[in-house]
Amino acid sequence: TFSFVFDASLFQLFQPLLAGACLVIPDAEHGGDPKRIINDIRRHKITVLGLTPSLLALLLNEPDFEQCDSVRIVFCGGESLSEALWSKLHRRGGIEVHNMYGPTEASMEATYWTCVPGMRVSIGRPIPNVQAYVLDQQLQPLPVGVSGELYIGGAGLARGYLNQPELTAERFLPD
Repeated sequence: TFSFVFDASLFQLFQPLLAGACLVIPDAEHGGDPKRIINDIRRHKITVLGLTPSLLALLLNEPDFEQCDSVRIVFCGGESLSEALWSKLHRRGGIEVHNMYGPTEASMEATYWTCVPGMRVSIGRPIPNVQAYVLDQQLQPLPVGVSGELYIGGAGLARGYLNQPELTAERFLPD
């Protein structure tokens, strides 16, 4: 349950509707209350959740979450999904988990990863029409497994910062 001012809320709002599914929106006053969310999941038999890892952690800490057996898919984003949190959800069984990553400069998500038992949690691979590069300080590509800086390009990338040409020139490179 992302805030409506957060770009990821577009995915949460329109994806279910485009698929012909029902959309359940928690009221703003109690939207982050784990007990209320669990009650909504049970009452509406919600099958797909989209939430931040910190809210997922709160749900998993509630004993009543075990009764949310309708949940089949969880999309996480907005924060880093830890190995410990993924493991805890995986132990619950029967839930497919997708980790999504996208910085502010990319529209909604730039990368996507389906969590797999026995594999580390990752920000994944670029979504269609997006390129992701891990580069060194000289902007040269690095081999797989070598740490560097993540650069994103493609259709979903912003063209710059509004009315901030200096910052745009510093942070955006021609691609």
